[in-house]
Amino acid sequence: MTTPNEVLEVFETFSYEQRELLINLLQRRHVEDRREQIAQVAIEAKLACQTNQLPLETASDLLKRLHNSLKSEE
Repeated sequence: MTTPNEVLEVFETFSYEQRELLINLLQRRHVEDRREQIAQVAIEAKLACQTNQLPLETASDLLKRLHNSLKSEE
Protein backbone atom coordinates (compact mmCIF):
# COMPACT_ATOMS: atom_id res chain seq x y z
CA MET A 1 0.00 0.00 0.00
CA THR A 2 1.16 3.49 -0.80
CA THR A 3 1.73 5.87 2.10
CA PRO A 4 0.45 9.46 2.10
CA ASN A 5 4.06 10.69 1.97
CA GLU A 6 4.71 8.63 -1.14
CA VAL A 7 1.58 10.06 -2.75
CA LEU A 8 2.73 13.59 -1.91
CA GLU A 9 6.16 12.92 -3.38
CA VAL A 10 4.57 11.84 -6.66
CA PHE A 11 2.12 14.75 -6.51
CA GLU A 12 5.03 17.18 -6.25
CA THR A 13 6.43 15.89 -9.54
CA PHE A 14 3.27 16.94 -11.40
CA SER A 15 2.90 20.19 -13.25
CA TYR A 16 0.69 22.91 -11.83
CA GLU A 17 -2.11 21.97 -14.25
CA GLN A 18 -1.87 18.28 -13.34
CA ARG A 19 -1.97 19.14 -9.63
CA GLU A 20 -5.01 21.35 -10.13
CA LEU A 21 -6.79 18.61 -12.07
CA LEU A 22 -5.99 16.01 -9.42
CA ILE A 23 -7.13 18.29 -6.62
CA ASN A 24 -10.43 18.92 -8.40
CA LEU A 25 -10.96 15.21 -9.01
CA LEU A 26 -10.23 14.38 -5.39
CA GLN A 27 -12.59 17.09 -4.16
CA ARG A 28 -15.41 15.81 -6.39
CA ARG A 29 -14.85 12.24 -5.25
CA HIS A 30 -14.74 13.33 -1.64
CA VAL A 31 -18.04 15.22 -2.03
CA GLU A 32 -19.63 12.23 -3.76
CA ASP A 33 -18.44 9.87 -1.01
CA ARG A 34 -19.93 12.17 1.62
CA ARG A 35 -23.22 12.33 -0.29
CA GLU A 36 -23.32 8.54 -0.39
CA GLN A 37 -22.69 8.39 3.37
CA ILE A 38 -25.49 10.88 4.02
CA ALA A 39 -27.84 8.95 1.73
CA GLN A 40 -27.03 5.72 3.57
CA VAL A 41 -27.76 7.33 6.93
CA ALA A 42 -31.05 8.64 5.54
CA ILE A 43 -32.01 5.18 4.26
CA GLU A 44 -31.19 3.64 7.65
CA ALA A 45 -33.15 6.34 9.49
CA LYS A 46 -36.15 5.90 7.20
CA LEU A 47 -36.06 2.14 7.73
CA ALA A 48 -35.77 2.62 11.48
CA CYS A 49 -38.85 4.88 11.43
CA GLN A 50 -40.80 2.45 9.25
CA THR A 51 -40.03 -0.44 11.59
CA ASN A 52 -40.82 1.63 14.69
CA GLN A 53 -37.23 1.51 15.89
CA LEU A 54 -37.14 5.30 16.11
CA PRO A 55 -39.69 7.20 18.12
CA LEU A 56 -41.51 9.87 16.14
CA GLU A 57 -41.59 13.24 17.86
CA THR A 58 -42.31 16.80 17.01
CA ALA A 59 -39.53 19.32 16.48
CA SER A 60 -40.68 21.04 19.64
CA ASP A 61 -40.35 17.84 21.67
CA LEU A 62 -36.94 17.17 20.19
CA LEU A 63 -35.73 20.66 21.06
CA LYS A 64 -37.04 20.31 24.62
CA ARG A 65 -35.25 16.99 25.01
CA LEU A 66 -32.04 18.47 23.60
CA HIS A 67 -32.32 21.50 25.89
CA ASN A 68 -32.87 19.26 28.92
CA SER A 69 -29.89 17.07 28.05
CA LEU A 70 -27.68 20.15 27.72
CA LYS A 71 -28.88 21.43 31.08
CA SER A 72 -28.06 18.12 32.76
CA GLU A 73 -24.48 18.28 31.41
CA GLU A 74 -23.83 21.61 33.17
